[in-house]
Amino acid sequence: YRPWFIGAALVAMVFAWRQIYRPAGACQPGDVCAVPQVRTAYKVVFWIVALLILYLLHTSDAADDLLCVDLGG
Repeated sequence: YRPWFIGAALVAMVFAWRQIYRPAGACQPGDVCAVPQVRTAYKVVFWIVALLILYLLHTSDAADDLLCVDLGG
């Protein structure tokens, strides 16, 4: 199932990127996405998750390392 999960993660990241990096003008003045601090926090979290996904893609044993368990591989 690994390729399916990789594909799902990449598709989710594309949709997240589109939402996070859309112009601030697309938000209504009272919306959360119009607040600069919130937009910055979303971007920071997005890139942390992106780096985590890249780490997990880089090594097949990353899940074992990250979870500190032996998954039998």
